[in-house]
Amino acid sequence: MLHGLVCWIDESDQSHALTISRLVMKRLGYSTPKLLADAKARSDEYHLDDMDLPDAADRKFTRMHAIMRDKTEGYFEADEVDELVTTPSLTAEIDQQSVQAVLAAKVQEAREAGLPSDCVETLQQLLARYCDVFRLAFGNDPPIKVPPLKIRLKEGARPVKAKARRYPLLHREYLEKHLQELLDRGLEYINHRSRWASAPRIVAKN
Repeated sequence: MLHGLVCWIDESDQSHALTISRLVMKRLGYSTPKLLADAKARSDEYHLDDMDLPDAADRKFTRMHAIMRDKTEGYFEADEVDELVTTPSLTAEIDQQSVQAVLAAKVQEAREAGLPSDCVETLQQLLARYCDVFRLAFGNDPPIKVPPLKIRLKEGARPVKAKARRYPLLHREYLEKHLQELLDRGLEYINHRSRWASAPRIVAKN
């Protein structure tokens, strides 16, 4: 562990590189001339064409990193992202008949599950009154009229990047579809230089 080492993090660098000064290397006992001299003392000639390649796990990670870097490079410019977030285009068409049909089916499910008649009537009135707040798909609606949420970090909190997780096929398909809808509507953007990352957790709902 290196204590008291002043460092600079280049978040635009996609590689997993660590560059340290020659003085630090000398302090750690690393010397390139000494390594070459020791190698010369062991042998006058080396053949490097038989070196082992990285194992499958390393190659897979390198390929995934390169794919994500190429896919997200220049995905959105900052000005375009700001425009999508602050001034969404209002082009979504809401099919109220389809929404009402789905709500009616849910009311019927509640009735068949044993919901009392008076509660069914109350539920129908509430759904009819607030039918406009339901959506069957994402749309470019204007922002809701509530104060924006603010994340407050605890004192001493440090950036953490969660490792990639293995998901079942159905979960992966749902994530890909859901995230693509958010991207298409400008509700999110890809930031491959983020220092924070948490793995999503899929919760099944009936």
